[in-house]
Amino acid sequence: MYGLPALIQVLTFSVLICCIRHGLSLEPDDKLQTLGNDEPNKRQLEQSINPLGGSRVLLALLPRDDESDSKEQPPQFDYAYQIKREKDGRMIICGRTTCPPGTEVNPCKINNSDDTCIGCPPGKQMLDQTRSEAYVLHCVDIPSCHNWPGTVETAENHKCTGGFRMRCRCNTEDGKCGYDPCHCMKRSCAEGESLQQNCTCKPLVEPEVTTRR
Repeated sequence: MYGLPALIQVLTFSVLICCIRHGLSLEPDDKLQTLGNDEPNKRQLEQSINPLGGSRVLLALLPRDDESDSKEQPPQFDYAYQIKREKDGRMIICGRTTCPPGTEVNPCKINNSDDTCIGCPPGKQMLDQTRSEAYVLHCVDIPSCHNWPGTVETAENHKCTGGFRMRCRCNTEDGKCGYDPCHCMKRSCAEGESLQQNCTCKPLVEPEVTTRR
């Protein structure tokens, strides 16, 4: 007893052989119309096309072109908008994203989903804007101002020589000045003056300005 797949193959093969012998197209109705009034050959062809009876049963069993075309195709990889990373021994495709300073890229865990941005953990910082890449740039430790004598913590970022940035400034209250926290300079001011960040001295009290009448 033939199973359904085997039966389809047998019927398809029979149709092809019959078409080759009679020089007909694959449409059952066309074959029968071509034979016209030749009843013996017409019955033989009809039985070859469909031994189960009926000329359209075979075509109903065969896959249709429009059905195969409608099948969803896997999405194509676009390097400009996607990134590939290996996770647990298999490749994961993630949609690229751009993260602002103070955050880092959080790689996607589901194939064909998007990367996201997460804030830096306490004690970490990311001073630059970052984008999804194969290698993830993580937030780095916030430098301690204790490593640079004469500096104190500040909310603003200050550049050291070479472009290194940290939230430290020269401590003018301790007689240190300058805009490079890695190279603070020592200065002293006269009594009644305060040391400024640019190493100048400024009177604590501005002199009164008098005008002549």
